[in-house]
Formats: sequence, C-alpha cells, structure tokens
Amino acid sequence: MDKTKNAAGKSTAQTPKPISPDEKIARALQDIENLNKQLIARQEAMDMREKELNQREATLKNTPAPTKEDVQAYQTKAQKMKEFLWKQPLVTIMIPLEQGEKDGTTLPITLNGYRLNLRKNTYVEVPKPIADLLKDILRQNEAAGRDFRIDVPRPSKEGVSIEEALM
Repeated sequence: MDKTKNAAGKSTAQTPKPISPDEKIARALQDIENLNKQLIARQEAMDMREKELNQREATLKNTPAPTKEDVQAYQTKAQKMKEFLWKQPLVTIMIPLEQGEKDGTTLPITLNGYRLNLRKNTYVEVPKPIADLLKDILRQNEAAGRDFRIDVPRPSKEGVSIEEALM
C-alpha cells in the first residue's frame, strides 16, 4: 500500500497498486516452489527418522531373548530362597509408616529374586533373616537422617549453637 501525506502532515493510505497477471503468476509459482522445498525437507527428515527407527529395531531383533534355562535358573534361585527363608524361625514385626504415607502402603523386599511385599503399620510374621535385614535398613535410614533432625544441636559459624542463639 502506498502512503502519502496530506496537508496536515498525516499519512493517508492510498489504494494498493494493481498487480499484473504476470506478477500474480510469478508470486504463485514462487509460493509453490517454497512449498515444494518445505515438503522435500520434511520428507527427508521423515526418511531419516524411519531409517533410525529401522536401525534400532534391527538392533533389538539381534539381541538374544532369555533362554528357557535362564528363566528356569532365575525362578529356581528365587524358589530356593523362598524355601530357605520360610524354613527359618518366624518373627512378628511392624514396619512404621513414614510421614505422609497412607495406610496400606507396602515395603517391597527382594532377596535373590524372591520378593516379599510387607504391609506397613500392620503386624506381620516374617522369617528372621528378613526381620534382620529390615532392622539394618531402618537403622541405616535413621543414622543417615540423624544429622538433619531439628532437635540436634548444631554449632553456627560463630561458635554458638542455633538453640543458644534463639534463647
């Protein structure tokens, strides 16, 4: 659109200059050429992606599936552990809920492929080795969090504990 200034100095819009049919055709051909370039670029990107996916699929096909013996060995190991554990003396324990956990939450324990899901906040009977393992886990968690408890005195940089500074 051409703009001209009127007597007051403000610009006024004039009617657009008419486009000749040859110019319209040239612009349309240019638009078609640009769209073709975009289409070719997208097709090349899709071809590259398909090639990459085919390579990944071929890699996955070349990975050997677990053999029947592997699966049986794993199941046998878990089965042996299960049999061993349940021959041990049983102990009644209760795993406390942690802050924010809902009632009915479980704690999964896995030993040599044998998995137990123990319900928290409920008394359950478990083999003694499982109870010992849980005791160690809970002790380690408590020891790891001990330094971050609020009621533990901590010296400040000036040598005065936080508790003393608050008093």
